[in-house]
Amino acid sequence: LNIPEEALVFGMHQGNRTDIFSRVPLESYAQFRKKLPDKDSENVFYVLLGGTHLHREQATRLNIKNVIFLDFNTNVSYIHDFISSIDVFSHGRADGEVCSAAIIEALSQGKPVITHPAENNGHLEQIDGCGVVADSMEGYANALKDLCYNHELRHQLSARAKNKYTTAYSLDACVKSYINIYKKLYDNLS
Repeated sequence: LNIPEEALVFGMHQGNRTDIFSRVPLESYAQFRKKLPDKDSENVFYVLLGGTHLHREQATRLNIKNVIFLDFNTNVSYIHDFISSIDVFSHGRADGEVCSAAIIEALSQGKPVITHPAENNGHLEQIDGCGVVADSMEGYANALKDLCYNHELRHQLSARAKNKYTTAYSLDACVKSYINIYKKLYDNLS
């Protein structure tokens, strides 16, 4: 993709569905880029795997630099390779999430997540303590800036994201949760 090794890469993956398109991530990225010093401008990117034509039209309309679109792909290995290549998962979905597999995938690789509230807000719990919830475009743009320039914050949230995955969403954590449910049910029957 011709992204420099030292570049900071924001990104997300999303299905090709216009009903879930959110203008927040790319519009906030455009706001953030306008405030970037020239020396940093060429080393910050946004990569979107999938998405819809609305994302591409928005990027063109806003004349966003350093945004790359990859075709939708359902191959799990490809998606995980994609996530491993970004630094921050910059999430947005018009209707929100009940329980986002995409966010869980990002957490599994220790990616901090930026998102915004929506109708469904399960994703807010998912990133609690390991991401940023922005209540406005300006807040989202500021979160992009913070995670771009504050390396310590980015690394702290990354470690917390990995820990959240391990303790709440990994197979072992889920199996333990189910075992505890069955134990409680069994104990209540006794």
